[in-house]
Amino acid sequence: MITFTLGFAAAITTGALVWVFVTLYKLKKKFNWMTDTWKNIIQDEERFREQYWRNRDDDQHALNARFDNAFNHFDRHFATKEDLKGNKKTLLKG
Repeated sequence: MITFTLGFAAAITTGALVWVFVTLYKLKKKFNWMTDTWKNIIQDEERFREQYWRNRDDDQHALNARFDNAFNHFDRHFATKEDLKGNKKTLLKG
């Protein structure tokens, strides 16, 4: 009877240890998967952020260039307040 009880206890203990190690292995595998997924997400976010700011800078420079062109056009083709003091007939130069 003692042999049966010790064998049964050893079997239960062995089963519990196997179950714990299998569970730890699965958790480690899942944790590694989550870590790799998180690293991929971080890399995607970094690439997006880099591309976003690059596009934003390009858009900002293009907008500044358009404003500069518009102001140059106004300076070339329209009269200023000083020009209008003497001649109040037209706003266009020429």
